[in-house]
Amino acid sequence: AILSVTNEVGTGMTLNTSFKTKKGIPPPVRNLTASALSSTEVRLFWNDPCPTHGNIIYFSYKTKTVSNFTRYNISNSKCTNTDVFDRCVDITNLEPHKNYTFVVSATNGEGRSVVTEVWAVTNETEPGPPESLNVTSYAERLHFSLSLPAKPGGVLLSFTIVLQHTDYKCGEKLQPDSY
Repeated sequence: AILSVTNEVGTGMTLNTSFKTKKGIPPPVRNLTASALSSTEVRLFWNDPCPTHGNIIYFSYKTKTVSNFTRYNISNSKCTNTDVFDRCVDITNLEPHKNYTFVVSATNGEGRSVVTEVWAVTNETEPGPPESLNVTSYAERLHFSLSLPAKPGGVLLSFTIVLQHTDYKCGEKLQPDSY
């Protein structure tokens, strides 16, 4: 550690000293933040535990949904795209418009820290097609029934049905296979 004192006139002489922290399990990571990058990707940012109580060997994160909980170990390389956070990782292959919980921990030679938790919702994407559309024809009306898309991509706001009119002569009989 280097200590220096500064006032309005300038900086005085520096004092150099060294010390070691006690070995032990690291405290939790600090300032864990999540940011949705797209409909399938989230970036986690965090700062190292302080003090580390030894060299951090690796960090672990878990991606958690209602039905799934998966752990991944990542290297302890520095985050290069920010000056605010020590570490970052991009988590890919997520589902659109889904709420995910992420937990991060640090591991040193003495063990793993308590986890720090954050949640994020991936962005919405365009919905897939309805699973099915059934039309029942009556003398003076049509009845439509549809099944929701298997991949809604987010909150569904409305459905639109566009009917196209085919010209025919008045009094012409429609055959059952024509509608």
